[in-house]
Order: sequence, then C-alpha cells, then structure tokens
Amino acid sequence: MISFSTSRCPTVSPDTFSGYPLRVGWSLFVVIWLMSSIAVAQPPSSNQSADMWRPYRKPGTAVPNRDTQPPAKPATQELPRRSTNDPFADDLSGGDIAPPTDNASQEGGAAAGSQIALASHEEESLPQEPAPFQIPPGLDVPPSANLVGAGNPVGRVARASFDPMLIESMDGEVYEDYGGEGAIVGGCANCGGNCGASGINYCQATWTFSAEYLLWSMSGFDIPALVTSSQAGTPRTDAGILGEPNTRVLFGQQTVVDGTRSGSRFSLSRVLDPSGMKTIELSYFFLGKTSDSFNANSDGAGILARPFYSVESGAMGPNAELVAFPGVLEGNISVSASTQMQGGGLVAYQVIDRSDCRQIRLFAGYNYHELEESVQVQDFKRTLDSSLGLAVGTTIAESDRFDTDNQISSFVLGADLHARHRRWSVGMMMKLGFGNNRATATLDGSTTTTVPLAGGDDVSTVNTGLLVLESNRGVYEGNEFTMIPQLGLDVGFQLTRGWSAHVGYDFIYWSRVVRPGDQIDTNLNLSQLAAGGLSGLPAPTMPWKVSDLRVHAVDFGLQFAY
Repeated sequence: MISFSTSRCPTVSPDTFSGYPLRVGWSLFVVIWLMSSIAVAQPPSSNQSADMWRPYRKPGTAVPNRDTQPPAKPATQELPRRSTNDPFADDLSGGDIAPPTDNASQEGGAAAGSQIALASHEEESLPQEPAPFQIPPGLDVPPSANLVGAGNPVGRVARASFDPMLIESMDGEVYEDYGGEGAIVGGCANCGGNCGASGINYCQATWTFSAEYLLWSMSGFDIPALVTSSQAGTPRTDAGILGEPNTRVLFGQQTVVDGTRSGSRFSLSRVLDPSGMKTIELSYFFLGKTSDSFNANSDGAGILARPFYSVESGAMGPNAELVAFPGVLEGNISVSASTQMQGGGLVAYQVIDRSDCRQIRLFAGYNYHELEESVQVQDFKRTLDSSLGLAVGTTIAESDRFDTDNQISSFVLGADLHARHRRWSVGMMMKLGFGNNRATATLDGSTTTTVPLAGGDDVSTVNTGLLVLESNRGVYEGNEFTMIPQLGLDVGFQLTRGWSAHVGYDFIYWSRVVRPGDQIDTNLNLSQLAAGGLSGLPAPTMPWKVSDLRVHAVDFGLQFAY
C-alpha cells in the first residue's frame, strides 16, 4: 500500500523663477517714458497704502518692483475677491503681508490688520473695480500663522479658499519677511497647486516613510522526475523505470515554487533641497519562504522508486533505485523545494519637469537582491528479506541537496511620472538595472547505512547520496552579467494631509540566474561507488545552467509624509 501527499507551503507646486524678459531698443524707451508720465501725472494720495496693491501676475512669475507700481486702493477698503475659477490661495509673496495689528495678534486669526490680496489665475486683463472679498457660506478662514523674522513677529498670514480640502490649516505654512523687502523665506509660493492641496506636498514634506504589503507571483523552476511508482505485479527489474508502460511519475517533470508569496517593503526618503527637486531614498524588502513538498510511504505492499539514467558500460539505459517493493523493501520518500528573496537599495531622484498637476523625475542608484533556493530529496528504506544481499532489517537513509544563492548587485537608471487630481494620483515607472550576479551552487549528499548485529548496530555514513556523487559534489561559484528591466504602475489616494494609500503593479524580469532544478543531473555512473572506482564517463556532472526569473508584483502601501 502506498500513500502520498503534496503541499504548498509632493504633487508639487513648482518653484519656478522666470523673470520678465528685458525689452531693448526703442520699445524699452517708450515703455519707461509712458510709465514715468503716468506716475508724474497721477501721484499717489496720502491716504492710500502701497501694501494693498497687488498687480495681476501669473502664478510662479516674479513679482515686479513694487516701488514702480500705480497707487493702491485705500487701506480701509475690503480685500479684493479672487476669481471663482481659481480654487487655491497659496500663491503668496512677501508683498501680500502687512504688519499685524494688536487685535490680530490677540485673536490669532485673520484679523483686519492682516492685509492680503489674492491673485487670479485667469489669463485676462486686470479687473477695474474688484468686488469685495467674500467667503462662501459654511467655510471658515483657517487660523493665520505668525511670521517670524530674526526672532521677532513681523506679520501674519491669512488664507482663505473655495476648496473644502483647505478648511484645516497646513503645517509648515509659515512665511517669513526679512527686512520688509517682500522676500519669502522658508515658505512655498504655491503649496496647494491648481490640482488640489490634498496631494503630496513636496515643498513641505521633508521626510517620507512608506510601508507596503507585497504579493508577488514568481516563475518557478523545473525539476526532473524524482519519484515514480508501478502497478502491483510489475517485475522488480521493471519497477519504477521511466518508459515502462506500468510506470507513472508521482513527483517531478513539473515546475515547482511558482505560486504567489507574501512579503513587506519599507522605504525612507528625504528631500534634499527646499524646492523638492532632489530626493534620496533608502529601501528594503523581503519575501517569506515558499515551499512545495511531496511525501510518499509504503508498508511493503506498494512500489516506490527513484528513477535515473544509467551511463555505465554494459548497463546503459533507464534505471531506478527501489525504495519500496512488496516482500523486499518498505520505505518512504520526501521531496521539498523552497525559495526566498530579499533586497534593498539606495536611489537618488532629480525632478526634470514639474507643474501643479504632475512631475517627471529621473533617478539612479544601487540595488541589491538575493535569491536563495533549494531542492532536497530524502528516502528511507528497510530490507524485508535477504535477496538484496543485505541482512534483514538493514536500513538505508539517503539525502541529496541542491542549493543555489544569487546575489545581484546592480546599477539602476530610470524615470517616473506622477500626476494627481484632487485626492487621486497615478504614477508610472520604468527602470533598468544591470550588473553582476555572484551565483553559488552547493551540491551535497549523504548515505547512512545501519546493519543490525547481535552486539549492536553497525552504522556507516558516506558523503554521497544517489543524485549527488563524487563526480558532482561540491561548491560552485560563478559571475553572470545580469539585466533587470522593470515596469510599474500605481494609483494613490490622499487620506489626510500627511497620510496616503496606494496600490501598485510591477513586472520584473531577471536574466541569467542560477536555479537548483537546473543543476540536477539524473545521468549516473554508479561504478564510482564500487571498490575499483569510476569506470567510464564521470556522471552525474554539474551542469551550471542559467535561466530567467519573471515576477508579477502587486503591492498595497501606506505612506506618511512630514
């Protein structure tokens, strides 16, 4: 009787600095003459404040010299209203800030002393008579932040928005006015952006930490037929031999460890400059150990065998070693295959193009990956009669082990694109890694024979099994040039100002990796086990075959930026 079982175990608001192009020749002369004529003809009245004047300008452009501007509106007039098609009020400059009044300092909010004009993003001419600033019903102006210059409060900032995402104040929105010249230091001119302030705020977030759950589907490796059986009544000379009509394969001639496996990835990144153009990221990931296993045993009523191909002179052809045969042997056999992976890297990013809604980055760095895999075959048998030339009750335990370890050090180059709209974001990534794979294959075996004797058991052990003999036993090392292209796509959703979630998919291809199933040679010359030593061709050998690895990766992650 035979029984067997198998198991398987930020977006960004760009800091663009584009000055007004200088006009040359007569055009410049005419413009200066006209502006001088207007200034002389209409001098500002004494009851007007230059702090209330803010000329229309496109976001991201430089602020003109305020000393040359036309007279401003009286200080008692209400602030101008922004255009309703512009949902953000983040584009502030130093000229928008007036010193706080005593009332404003006490109330901690947008008081009358906080004089701010908000620019329109419309590509139209200046409104002649702007309407009074109004806040939509149900929306409150968030508390203003104190401005600190050289340790002393110099002004206050009040923000108002038509975007409900901006009801809560944003950390880090502190604008500093040094010397009263309108320079903003330590702030970001357009943190929210035209696509919604709920996106990742690159100009404010300095550190970003990400934790992801990985669900990877990896291509497995092929193994030859390792366990066979035959129908009852099969002659012992034909039992378990491949090619015989009564032989069937119980395990082998298949791909193993090709399913999904779980893991985690952690990354920490830091922005290196105030504009968020340069970032460095450190990451580490691991996948849990995944295994396929097979077990079969016979109490002496069924047939179990380990097939191979004999290359000895005079005995060339398919053959098999019996593990269990009726009336002769009883025994069991087990096969296990496993794989596990880990890796990490250090990558630097450089933004090459940026707008309110998207950014494109180039990156380069170093990645390290380690892939450890193994195949082990073990059998145990006990003699039931003396027909094999062994004493009844003699036991033989054999083990063959094939281990591989791929340590891949690669230089990576790539680009990614991130775009967002309100809370939603989408990203695409292309990466190419190339470098050296330091591969190691370890082939080892053992056989322990125990003969029962009257005075005690006689136990002997040798460092060979069935598929690992002296001709292939050892540790083999080699270096392979490896390329690792990778494509990725992810979709994210901003949960709060600092927290976001995403789900992504990646396809990864690794070339020229050494896998254990490819190193199993089932051609055997058993003459090397005899006292006279090897006769004929040495077999088995170490094939040193390389193959590829394909990964379909899905990840679910949380990200915190601060």
